[in-house]
Amino acid sequence: MADLYTCRCGNQTWQIFDTVVRCTACNQEFLTQHTAVTEFNHRVTQELDEELEEV
Repeated sequence: MADLYTCRCGNQTWQIFDTVVRCTACNQEFLTQHTAVTEFNHRVTQELDEELEEV
């Protein structure tokens, strides 16, 4: 997931909509299936934790 939601500008603050996730800094958008915000946050946190474990 980290590779799916890493913005080209490096910003990791997102606006989350039903079908898109948008970077708040540069407005890059990623199409998504509808996911509850809590589930999305959980997935991102889990992926980031896995990335940090590899470092």
